[in-house]
Amino acid sequence: MFGILVGALTMVFIGTFLIWESFVDHPLFFAIYWMVCGWLVITAALLSIYDMLQVLRSARAAKVAEKKRIFKNPS
Repeated sequence: MFGILVGALTMVFIGTFLIWESFVDHPLFFAIYWMVCGWLVITAALLSIYDMLQVLRSARAAKVAEKKRIFKNPS
């Protein structure tokens, strides 16, 4: 996920500062370039949501296991 974000930020920097002149001459290249950049950002966002859900699921499972352990042996 970190690599995807670095790639997207690199594309934003390159597209904004280095190859802006070629975007003016080639609008199709402009559209495809920024769609790829947007796709990378959306992919990173979806991966972060998936990761967050996995962390919540494992925390919930650990909580249930701890409750079972505590109430099984109340000493």
